[in-house]
Amino acid sequence: MTVFAQTSGQRKPFGTKLTTTSATTLVSGTADLTVTIEAIQWSVDTVGSTLSIWWSDGTNDYYLVKGETEGANTRDMISDLGLVLRAGMTLQAQAGTANKIDITVIAIESQRTQSQ
Repeated sequence: MTVFAQTSGQRKPFGTKLTTTSATTLVSGTADLTVTIEAIQWSVDTVGSTLSIWWSDGTNDYYLVKGETEGANTRDMISDLGLVLRAGMTLQAQAGTANKIDITVIAIESQRTQSQ
């Protein structure tokens, strides 16, 4: 799971390999930090796999990709997403085959401020 350090609205790419066939939390919003997901890119190695990507509000799951079959040596992307993750919200992914899919997320983080 990735929780961003508090900075002032900087764009950050980060990547991870889906090492299991269980759901993997990619990004979480926190009480002090809102994360806006701009894009999600994934690539598959020489063996294909299925892929699901979704965000959760802690109660419900909202799929961006659900059980899509990804062929060997392919890349795909969701761009211009604008998905805002607040406290209790997560971006998650799950592969049908472990160690075959790499995911890169481009996000903007913003620190919440308290009114005086």
